[in-house]
Amino acid sequence: MPVLQPPRLLLLPLTRAVIARRLEDEAFTLPLLGPDEPLDVTFGPEWPGDPLPVFPGMLAALVGNESEVAGSFVAVRQDTGEAVGMLGTKGPPSPDGVQEIGYGSTRRCGGSASRPRAWGRWWRTCTRRTCGS
Repeated sequence: MPVLQPPRLLLLPLTRAVIARRLEDEAFTLPLLGPDEPLDVTFGPEWPGDPLPVFPGMLAALVGNESEVAGSFVAVRQDTGEAVGMLGTKGPPSPDGVQEIGYGSTRRCGGSASRPRAWGRWWRTCTRRTCGS
């Protein structure tokens, strides 16, 4: 899955490693693949907020060697490497192609309006084959 780069933020794919680690620890640092090289991302105890109860199901839904949750991203501040939010799809598209998304942030981090726009641009150019949906 690509790394999306709205102003001030990186949208990095939500991975099996992130979910598993968050279910074990409230706060941690984990290296994630950035646009050019691995980036040490710091996850505070408030991350991911409301989606935390669905993490066990997300983890269980990853089968075989799948390592990323299709269509889901961690919002990371470019200047600090801090995870400040999350966004992604809420189920499959409807029969007429409408896709519901969900997003949220752990605190005011700047660029919150740009997350859904960048994600929407990615989703519109995505095909079922390339996105794993």
